[in-house]
Amino acid sequence: MSADTQRLVRYFEYSFKQYTYIVTEYKPTLGAVFAPYLQGYSHWSYTDLDVVAGDIPLFLERDELTNFDIVSWSFGDHERLYLRGQFSMHANSTFVNSLFAKSEHLGAGLLKELAFKATVHKQMSATALKEGKPPPRVRFISAEGCYSSAVYSTPGIRVKITNKILTDFGLEGDLEVVGGSVRQCPILPALLHAAGLTPRARRGACVLGPEADEGDDASAIADRGHSLLLSGTYVPAGPLLPVAMHADCSRWVDARWRVCANLTNGGDGSDDDLLFLNGLLYRRARRLVTPDRRYDSGAFFHFQTWKSVYKRRELGQDAHMQRPNGSSFVCGSQGIYPKSEWALPTGLKLPLS
Repeated sequence: MSADTQRLVRYFEYSFKQYTYIVTEYKPTLGAVFAPYLQGYSHWSYTDLDVVAGDIPLFLERDELTNFDIVSWSFGDHERLYLRGQFSMHANSTFVNSLFAKSEHLGAGLLKELAFKATVHKQMSATALKEGKPPPRVRFISAEGCYSSAVYSTPGIRVKITNKILTDFGLEGDLEVVGGSVRQCPILPALLHAAGLTPRARRGACVLGPEADEGDDASAIADRGHSLLLSGTYVPAGPLLPVAMHADCSRWVDARWRVCANLTNGGDGSDDDLLFLNGLLYRRARRLVTPDRRYDSGAFFHFQTWKSVYKRRELGQDAHMQRPNGSSFVCGSQGIYPKSEWALPTGLKLPLS
């Protein structure tokens, strides 16, 4: 083991012990770090702890596996072209798995960055101890910024960003997980009209439980079932339209790494797929296979605001965070609760064609 490798090991041991949150900086390296475990797999992805995973195979499209190097599922803020920490699926290839090295602090500058963090942390810790203050936090370089910038600067890279994640940001009601299906009520039509958007026609008032799917026709039933075809829940509904890129968004990201889409024409892009092909960005309209559901569903649910309330509650307090019955439960602004009457009957499985 070389001297530099020994130093790297020591710095990583110190970092992961003293400020464990720093491990998220290294998400883009997972394809290389865990390469022996990924043999035989076509793709891999990182994710976050503050998510509820839904019926992921239902949303996965075969086109995403075959025609793109990286596919990132967002929650509608398409103007920010970052590869999302909640889900960014990477093709398991040497080309893709080595992209992280284009980020200075993950590649050639890795040892320098680790040494800097450790030195500053030791100095700040000594000062904090003398002053009776809590342990300090060292600087954190978000992978969403620097890594995304490095990816988009790579010749020949193929990236897709698509809206398939639900979030509690601005959500008025609850999120409900029904037999593994992540569901929430649609945004009120009046709010959509106020934002200049046209609400979709719905089958009726919002219902989230199993009864919401009663009366489905054959195509809608197939849409809720699994298929090895991986047809997904959306299909393309228009041509590729060029989109300009700029660097004036996400002020929390270092200006060097901002990557943004100009979506001032044609809506906010949340109903479009964004495709980065041959160094150029495009948008392409999409449509739901079953558009008139009484609820909105997603592949994931991302906690953005509710988790701050959860941190102040104890497990089991007012039934919060008691073990959900099977794969059905409710997430709300005050906690996570079981919903036993929505659990799938024992032995019932979704169809696999």
